[in-house]
Amino acid sequence: MYALFQYGGGHRVATDLIGYINERYRYGSSRWLPAITQLDVPVHVLWGGRDSVAPLAIATTVKERAPNVKLTVLHESGHFAMIETPNEWMRELLAFVTPLKAATK
Repeated sequence: MYALFQYGGGHRVATDLIGYINERYRYGSSRWLPAITQLDVPVHVLWGGRDSVAPLAIATTVKERAPNVKLTVLHESGHFAMIETPNEWMRELLAFVTPLKAATK
């Protein structure tokens, strides 16, 4: 599957095939927003700045309604940030998780 996303810029067109894209733009909301606002654990949301499936407006709404959320926008990524910009994605993930792991020792 990874090869399909890499070939001919497939990661940029794959989102065109997903049927719920219009729902995201129409409602500008998230199905999981109510749950994430009730979490009492650290939450880090990594969001692709070029995400055409879930627009950045959803991420900013999540951040506004859930102050416990750390939001990082990966400006060069779309919906598949972990594939499109894996080094940046992993760097951000580790920067968030490493202090948490150290705190639990």
